[in-house]
Amino acid sequence: MTMVMMGAVMVIVFMTLFSELYQDNLKDKKKILAEDYGYYLQTELILASEAKSGYKRVIDIPYDLEGFDFDLYLISSVLIINFSDAAIPFNVPKVNGQLVKGKNTIENTNNSICLNC
Repeated sequence: MTMVMMGAVMVIVFMTLFSELYQDNLKDKKKILAEDYGYYLQTELILASEAKSGYKRVIDIPYDLEGFDFDLYLISSVLIINFSDAAIPFNVPKVNGQLVKGKNTIENTNNSICLNC
């Protein structure tokens, strides 16, 4: 009986440690995904700001990143990608409009960047 109890305690300790490691890895994965996608969007907006007037491009923003839900906020010249655990900011050029999940049109009209206008 004592051996069974010791075995059960060992299993519980192992599961607790594994759960904590799994949660840490999950947070790291979300952060890496958010950073990668944020840099992609930042690059798209910078490219549009440096292009000639008349530039137009359609990009598709997924509804989740590898199964993780996220939100996008564009406040002044800062793009924020928000997961449940963290919000990651990216500096972007001044733009008019908002990014939304799904299809987005980025336009440079008279050296002004317009999103979905």
